[in-house]
Amino acid sequence: MSAPAPSSVCIDDDRFLPLIESVLTEHNLRAEIIHFCQQAESDFRACWQWLDDRDSPCPLAETALTLAVNELSKRVSHIHAFHGCRVVPDSSYCANGILPLAREWIETEIIKWIGILPPLGSPADRLMQDYLHSYSGKVCAVKSLRVYQENGGYGHALGSETLRNILRLHDPKALKRFLQTGEPSIIEFLIPVPALDVKVWQNFVSDMLRIWLSQQVDFVRPGSDPSLGGIVLSRKVPHEWLVRRYLCDDRGKLTGRICSCGSED
Repeated sequence: MSAPAPSSVCIDDDRFLPLIESVLTEHNLRAEIIHFCQQAESDFRACWQWLDDRDSPCPLAETALTLAVNELSKRVSHIHAFHGCRVVPDSSYCANGILPLAREWIETEIIKWIGILPPLGSPADRLMQDYLHSYSGKVCAVKSLRVYQENGGYGHALGSETLRNILRLHDPKALKRFLQTGEPSIIEFLIPVPALDVKVWQNFVSDMLRIWLSQQVDFVRPGSDPSLGGIVLSRKVPHEWLVRRYLCDDRGKLTGRICSCGSED
């Protein structure tokens, strides 16, 4: 696995916040943004939302975001992402990368553990169909390993969690067997910025702006932590993007073990 590129950006890493600072300073926006946010709580909240309110977007935030998206795309080569999964001994992810969700995979896994697919219209079947409708052909990840851990490691390992919930609904004994196999893991990988959908890159830069702003202005942040959001890719994650694998316990907490292609570092 290759080492992170010097210009890779991780939401958890404060080293890259000076990139935001320099972009805004170079274009004479830093002081204006901080002054604007300090004027009134209502204006500050509008600025903090960074275009989330489509009915009344903040012009200053819109300008800053557009500028940061354009400038950082020239200075940043990769972003870090984290994919939760259960790795079995014969896993081929190091050779083949992380493959998008396929109906065949989840149906095969259900049959492997239960013997048959859940009856049509059952709670387990509805869960499976909803999951496939939302994520078929996609790879899901999160931006922040820290937030992943703060949330108990759950909520973002969508394939394993969905399979676990289907087994829980349909066959608790199969669930028990499932939880005794594989290693709960978080795989870190690097995504080249040009490979990101425009909206995904905009959201990532928006989160960096929010984190930078939170360190400039003394306030109580409205809403959730910006780094909590996910990243959805409509393609496979090739093996050359992979960085490392963190092993977790069954509650999703890091064990301290870090692996590279199945071998401990």
